[in-house]
Amino acid sequence: MSISRSCRAGLAAVVMLTAHPPLSAQHEGHGMPMAEAPLGIPDARAGSGTAWLPDASPMHAAHFATGGWTLMIHGIVAPLYDHQGGSRGDEQFNVINWGMLTARRPFGGADGRIALRAMASADPWTVGAKAYPLLLQSGESYLFTRTVKLEASAFNGREPDGRRTDFDFRKIDSYSTRIAVNPGDRWTVSAWYAYLASPEELHPDESMHRYGGAVLTAQRGGRFNGALVWGANAKLGGATSHSLLVEGDLVLRDGHHVFGRGEYVRKTAEDLVIAGQPADRAFDLTSLVGGYLFERVALGLGVRGSIGFVPASLAAEYGSRSPLGVAVFGRWRPK
Repeated sequence: MSISRSCRAGLAAVVMLTAHPPLSAQHEGHGMPMAEAPLGIPDARAGSGTAWLPDASPMHAAHFATGGWTLMIHGIVAPLYDHQGGSRGDEQFNVINWGMLTARRPFGGADGRIALRAMASADPWTVGAKAYPLLLQSGESYLFTRTVKLEASAFNGREPDGRRTDFDFRKIDSYSTRIAVNPGDRWTVSAWYAYLASPEELHPDESMHRYGGAVLTAQRGGRFNGALVWGANAKLGGATSHSLLVEGDLVLRDGHHVFGRGEYVRKTAEDLVIAGQPADRAFDLTSLVGGYLFERVALGLGVRGSIGFVPASLAAEYGSRSPLGVAVFGRWRPK
């Protein structure tokens, strides 16, 4: 069985200064004004890390004001029972969670502002190093305008070690760049490239190029959200493996969500820990996921079903060419 790896606990802060007058905007469901990001970009555009979402995406957050600071808190707590069938299946109960705090205040006169952001997760303790079972997955180990953002970063490309509660300080040996465009408030288009030096601990002599692109949309005021994502890993001197993801979430009426996900990926026997096969033999894998979530105020309860499709040569490993899985989960997030 292959499992995804849990996120390590982390804390990050970003300081942002702007030469634009502070702007305010009313967030959905909140009466108090919130300061927008530079260039009048709404807070709803901010995704995970520095990624961009469509401006029409719904934002679930709690807002406060104290001592000259404007605070925004958002995050999620999701208890999950996951059962994956077949001979390589497993089951587990865990609690997936993360939180983010953003604090803003005027700085340097009427034309300046300072923003601090902190993010953290307790997953290393509530999920653990085992992470959660996903049959066909394998784990890993600032410059913008009003509509276009270009990013570049340098980092250590090696996957983290088995201890997820500390930091792995190594030399900077990898780099990446990404461009994101918001042509309208309902769309985000992005593309990226990265060079990863020795990303796998088991193969320290191998490096790779990584490419990808995505189209995200939020329609009907955020009542439908969809994504189309393509990605590829190209090992230096080796083959290129592609993946494709399509997913969407539809709010039928207040509190009732249905969601679906389809994924294609090409993985090697080594990625899937398949014995008796050449390590570099590649397999085409497909999975379909569908589910329902009922949500009231800040609490939700849902169920998710999945079916995977593997080639005939892997049927004996998984007990079937179409292994099934089901998960029951809860969710808390600010309304």
